Amino acid sequence: MDALMEMGKLNTARIRKATDPKIMEVKKRVRQARRALKRESKVQLSDEVIFFDDVAGNAEAKVQLAEVVDFFNQPQKFKASGARAPKGVLLVGSPGNGKTLMA
Repeated sequence: MDALMEMGKLNTARIRKATDPKIMEVKKRVRQARRALKRESKVQLSDEVIFFDDVAGNAEAKVQLAEVVDFFNQPQKFKASGARAPKGVLLVGSPGNGKTLMA
């Protein structure tokens, strides 16, 4: 019976601990800090300017992307031939083949 009473006190202590406003506030702030760290770590800014010539390989992809860029720089040249503006470009490939660098 004494052991049962001790277990009841332990469970009551756990319930109080879980609903203590100070502990709840600390847990809330820890969650907020974790979210902020995740957001900040996803973005990496660079002042470095990269040109198509800096991308090694992928010659065909570079040519096709250059055509899309030319279309937006000189739309009258392409519209005269009846071409329409592309809605977007989809870069597909395995990890590490330069998709992000090309974008």
